[in-house]
Amino acid sequence: MWYACSIARNHLLEPSPITGPFELASGVYIEPIPDWVKSEDALQFLSWRQKEDVSDAQFAFSVRYEAEAIGSPSPEWKGSRPMSVQAYADEKFSLAAFALWLVKPSTLSSGVVLHFGEDGDPNSVRQTSEQFAICVSEEEADNVITLEDLSAAGPFLSSLLSMSRDNALWTTVYMTLLALRERRWELRYLLQWVALEALLGSDSPNEVTFRLSQRIGLFLGESREDRRALFREAKDGYKWRSKIAHGGRLGNLTGEQSLRLSNATENIIRRSFHKILPSSELIDVFSGKKREDMLEELAF
Repeated sequence: MWYACSIARNHLLEPSPITGPFELASGVYIEPIPDWVKSEDALQFLSWRQKEDVSDAQFAFSVRYEAEAIGSPSPEWKGSRPMSVQAYADEKFSLAAFALWLVKPSTLSSGVVLHFGEDGDPNSVRQTSEQFAICVSEEEADNVITLEDLSAAGPFLSSLLSMSRDNALWTTVYMTLLALRERRWELRYLLQWVALEALLGSDSPNEVTFRLSQRIGLFLGESREDRRALFREAKDGYKWRSKIAHGGRLGNLTGEQSLRLSNATENIIRRSFHKILPSSELIDVFSGKKREDMLEELAF
């Protein structure tokens, strides 16, 4: 049995919410890092900084799987092209961190990844890599993940792992992940809006700003006032998205304004996932050909 883990870096919890392996969903666990994973033999192929990351870390995301060798195709993978068992395990770690971000944005991220050919054998390390950290605001950096957060992330992760790829919903997941790992504000903000356009944008190029803002308000708003506020917020946000994309001047944009814009857009993205992922019906709609028709009918 192979064992793979990704160090849950940048997040120390005192007291710890878990004392042993905690299953998030579908065989993906978060657990205290086993002592043998921190041994010199297990870390022999890592850089000095990566070794320090592993030594300092408290938890790891983990999976166990069967494989003939490095590169063996995964039978679980939902995409149209084959993916190796190891690559799919890596994706599970990214999605686990993403599911926790959906519940509560924090500094917790997946980091150094280690694949072992034998569970419990530090000398069986077969592959190493590293995943980019999720970047959050200073306020979000103070958030602490609790046992309740871990439990709440499980259903989100289960839905993410079960959905098919090569569709609007998966594009939204992928672009959001890219945005969360991006430190430069302009690129992060553009990727946030690419994610929203993939999810709620129109197939028609006409009146893009109005139609996207309207759909955001109508799809997420829980009251008339909420829908109006979301519409105005999205319309203002998309204006700045267009300025960045088309080379507009940003000299008058303050750091406080850019943070507000980014937080507002991420809130829309998070609310969208909170509405869609618990519903198998909505997952099917946004993964298939009924998305445009459903969104068009919101106005009537």
